[in-house]
Amino acid sequence: MPLDSPRRRLRLVSRLAAATLACLVGVASAQAATITRTYGFDLTWASGPLDDWVGRFTLTFDPDVSSFGSVTGYTSNMPPAYGSSLFYIYHVGSPTSRSLTVGNSCSTVTCGITNGTNTVYLFASMGLGPNTPLFVEAAYGSSSQPGIFGDQDPDSVIFMVAEPTSLLLLAGTAGALAATRRRRQLP
Repeated sequence: MPLDSPRRRLRLVSRLAAATLACLVGVASAQAATITRTYGFDLTWASGPLDDWVGRFTLTFDPDVSSFGSVTGYTSNMPPAYGSSLFYIYHVGSPTSRSLTVGNSCSTVTCGITNGTNTVYLFASMGLGPNTPLFVEAAYGSSSQPGIFGDQDPDSVIFMVAEPTSLLLLAGTAGALAATRRRRQLP
């Protein structure tokens, strides 16, 4: 059978579609257990000595179970006095009532802000699932200026950062489809 025959092209496209579907089913079933997600955020403080809080962090958790732990890969523009570690509380109230709180002064039930100390937290609704966080609020305290400063700015966001493997799968599938299309156009 020639390489450019319609049957061969159909078979190739069918195999690509089956492989992509198998990967997507694997990703969907993986969400029923422990998952790892990287989130980025860009918050604008409404008041206080700091202008904004921009950064990212990674956490591993089961989206169906409430949990507490440390985040990994935390980077941000906050001054060094706020530390380089963050903790998280993931709370499952019901399938549509889930939340994520991240901060540098957390217990197993809450992240707090203390007036006159370098403490910070952000709170996000996860009601639509771990891939679609929705920013709700953030606050910080500062040792350089008394007070607790907050953010409920509608322009502030928290978002999931695409995983490199997801991008690779998407790029590979797009490349294969482009190659198939290019072959079809050749005389």
